[in-house]
Amino acid sequence: VFWKKEIINDANSDSNVYLRVKDEKGDVIIDEFPISPGKGVKLEGLKRKEKYFFEIKASPGRFFINAV
Repeated sequence: VFWKKEIINDANSDSNVYLRVKDEKGDVIIDEFPISPGKGVKLEGLKRKEKYFFEIKASPGRFFINAV
């Protein structure tokens, strides 16, 4: 209910992650973009009560991703 539509790559993550968002049909809603450790990105294009799939790509390592 109170989702801020923000994805954060925690500062303790090893490196950048690349995020892409798809809808239920598999169509790309937000194309791939990088998120640096300690940074967050707002996802303003997402609608409430819709289902989305988050695809995350990164080099080998340890990552902490938060959706707020």
